[in-house]
Amino acid sequence: MPVEVKIPALGDKFQDYRQDIPGDSFNWGPVIKATDIDTFTFHHTVTKQTAKTDGNWKKECDAVGNLHLSRGWAGVGYRFIICSDGTVAYVGDLSRGGSAVADHNNHMFSASFVGDFTKELPTAAQVHSAHLLSKHFLFEMPQYPNLKDWTQIKGHKDFNPTACPGSNWTGPDNLRDRILNDRFAGYPDPQPVGTATPPVPTPPAPIIDWEQKAKELEEQVNQQKTIIDNLNQQINDRNNDITQLNSKLTTAEGQIVDLTTQRDSAIAQAQDYLQIKRERDELLNQRDLWTTQERNYKKEITKLTSTNNDLRSGSVGKLAKAIFKTIFPFL
Repeated sequence: MPVEVKIPALGDKFQDYRQDIPGDSFNWGPVIKATDIDTFTFHHTVTKQTAKTDGNWKKECDAVGNLHLSRGWAGVGYRFIICSDGTVAYVGDLSRGGSAVADHNNHMFSASFVGDFTKELPTAAQVHSAHLLSKHFLFEMPQYPNLKDWTQIKGHKDFNPTACPGSNWTGPDNLRDRILNDRFAGYPDPQPVGTATPPVPTPPAPIIDWEQKAKELEEQVNQQKTIIDNLNQQINDRNNDITQLNSKLTTAEGQIVDLTTQRDSAIAQAQDYLQIKRERDELLNQRDLWTTQERNYKKEITKLTSTNNDLRSGSVGKLAKAIFKTIFPFL
């Protein structure tokens, strides 16, 4: 059955637009069991903020409805649209979960700001209306008994990898804290109705989800441990490489010593060879000299033998002739 909603704190800034927004607002998404609802999630539409200047909040809602129909959905994915003039439009019946957060639409309600909060800020009126809407669901809707604490206000990016609902959902002066604490001062016009000059209250201490903080810190510690383990493994690998290189260097140094020894031995052998060659050449020269002398001695011996034979034959005339011939060979 359709679920009727009234939020007195919003006055005429709360509008039931289920019948008029493009698509089926009453049958799109999983069937909701009231006791399963434990989260209220915010988004941004990434469509133009036009109502902040022309007041036509219906046009902003229709743009979102048509965008969702173009994706092949039967109806708008959100349950509420917070228009740029501060109007909260009830666009998707609470009996169904719509299609706002993949795999989670059965246990949460989703509201979306009109605008692209990666490039711009919500208006002050939007922040104030988001606070009143959240407060009503947490403390004025007993039919949802498990939705009762500010820590249950989440953003789309808390569940899926997405930029939604914008760059400043977390961090310093973030949108979530502003919604929780109704802190709209300093955000663009229009201002909430009845606050022409917005108050600048002392910001209350932000509500911190310590359990979530602990999980985030634990995840960061685990990531750092993983990085350290990877670095240690790289250091061990480098140490192994250095050990292998040192072993190769030692082997190479041994080879250099062996080669140096072989080189010195070869040089010594070459020097011995040159010395032996010089000695051989000297011996060859002496042999040649002795051979020449031997030839000369043999010639003299031959001559002397011939002379001796002539003397023994008693032929003085022949001897004298021979002597004369020897002395005067040209006659």
